Amino acid sequence: MNDRRRLLILSVLVLLVVSTAAFAVTTYHLAPSSEKSVQRPLAESLRFAAGSTAVIVFAGATLLLRASQPFIRRLQESESQTRAIVETAVDGLITTDDRGTVRSFNPAAERIFGFSAAEIVGRDLALVIQRQEPAADGGLFSAFSGGRTLADVNGARRAPATGRAVAGGLEAIGRRRDGTTFPVELSIGEHHQAERLMHTTVVRDITDRKQADELTRAHMERLQTVTGSLEAKAAELARANQELDDFTYVASHDLKEPLRGISSYCGILLEEYQDRLDENGRRMMSTLVALCRRLDQLIDDLLTYSRAGRAPECADTDLDEVLDGVLETLGPAIDARGGEVRRLDILPRVEADPTLLGLVLSNVISNGLKFNDQESPLVEIGCLEGEPLTIYVRDNGIGIAEKHHEAVFAMFRRLHGRQKYEGTGAGLSIVRRIVERHGGRTWLESSLGRGSTFFFTLPPARRAVAPTARRGEVALGAGGRGS
Repeated sequence: MNDRRRLLILSVLVLLVVSTAAFAVTTYHLAPSSEKSVQRPLAESLRFAAGSTAVIVFAGATLLLRASQPFIRRLQESESQTRAIVETAVDGLITTDDRGTVRSFNPAAERIFGFSAAEIVGRDLALVIQRQEPAADGGLFSAFSGGRTLADVNGARRAPATGRAVAGGLEAIGRRRDGTTFPVELSIGEHHQAERLMHTTVVRDITDRKQADELTRAHMERLQTVTGSLEAKAAELARANQELDDFTYVASHDLKEPLRGISSYCGILLEEYQDRLDENGRRMMSTLVALCRRLDQLIDDLLTYSRAGRAPECADTDLDEVLDGVLETLGPAIDARGGEVRRLDILPRVEADPTLLGLVLSNVISNGLKFNDQESPLVEIGCLEGEPLTIYVRDNGIGIAEKHHEAVFAMFRRLHGRQKYEGTGAGLSIVRRIVERHGGRTWLESSLGRGSTFFFTLPPARRAVAPTARRGEVALGAGGRGS
């Protein structure tokens, strides 16, 4: 029960008691009685009754005033709070009756529409809010501004006296005093006041939101256009890469065929006609054979570098198994150099192309054995803790000066003469390209005479598998496999 109802009941009860008491006193003084020893004149009785009634009424009014003070105070506080909420609200608040006539118009609504409350109160709501098409709101807004109950539109019988929200997020068109229009969002509630249907509407200017929506839509359309263009260019680039790969393969094959013929004929000449050639002729023929072999290796490296640029066929790959295969292949070369390869840790599983990853390990390990002036070349392989997943290959070779740390990754870049260290200088270029195609990066730490450590990062396997045991320092040589 609210304070207004309590105050009404209390007033009725007090007035009822006062009226009853006044009636009883008046009746007592005016009615003749045999019990009274002296009968007063009528005028005196009337004056006494009137005085008694006045005293009773005054006492009742005083009692009513005192008893109603807490209720009146709470009502005043409630009305003050309601007025403060309405007047300080950011959104517009408009109250209309069952005919769509505006009954209240708060300061926020004045600011939104440019009308003062005095100009709007008593006039039709359609002056500031334009109705939408019935299909746009299912007839809800039309009912709200035309006098029917919104509850009827929603299928309910009647809104409760305390009121309820019946529509939210309803969009309409607002009209300012200067005649300009703008989008608004309405939240509508209804209640009954003195048996009369009233609507309270919260109005929010959504111009900025609409502009942001339009801008977002324009950006999305532009993004879709750009995405389509990029997809077309990506497809075109893929076709071009495929054509380049095909050309590289065909060109290398076509170049190697006559090269093999030249090399074969040079070998035949050296074997069968060496007695007819002088020392200078034999030297030139040997040089020609060596050049043919070098060109053959260059063509192979070009073909490998081209294939390394293709998108890798990634899968969950056990790096230990890949290393086992590489060491088995390099076994004769390791034995020939009297070298040793140590696996310091159990290597992780990675998301990579196992064939290309084998090529990376093979190139780095081979370099560690080749560019090494130690009697017993040593190459160590391990994995750093933390992220990103980093593999390192460390050797005790001749080392690389800091100024050449990037140059060694350039295609066909050599730091030493071919007489001392054979090769084409393409190995580390191939390593970097493969690692970058996997989304990783490569770098090295080295100084002259103190060996080199090559690092490269790889993406971990999507399905993490914990190692069953830690492998201690395992020596690998002669192509042996770690146990």
